[in-house]
Amino acid sequence: MEPKRSGAAAGVLSFLFALLASSHHWIHMGVLMLMGGSANLMSTVTGVRRWMIAATLVTAGFSLYRLLKHPSRKRSTLWITLGSIVLSLGFAGATLLRMGW
Repeated sequence: MEPKRSGAAAGVLSFLFALLASSHHWIHMGVLMLMGGSANLMSTVTGVRRWMIAATLVTAGFSLYRLLKHPSRKRSTLWITLGSIVLSLGFAGATLLRMGW
């Protein structure tokens, strides 16, 4: 018999990821302020941008995986998740095309 799972962990993680996603610009600016205006600033910006692109792709991939593995019965959940994936891939693609890796 499989143990009963609580949705509390998924709810908390979902909230934390949403908080991180909505505040990533604050995190980015905090890193830049900590690094100061030195000559290393450009390499720091590139490194942070690469990390954020990778995090966006991983998050979109995880969302797609969860959507395929545990399909939701609610159409709104399906459309919001798909919209989020498409938007994330669009932003990552536009950033890569405009600024490169």
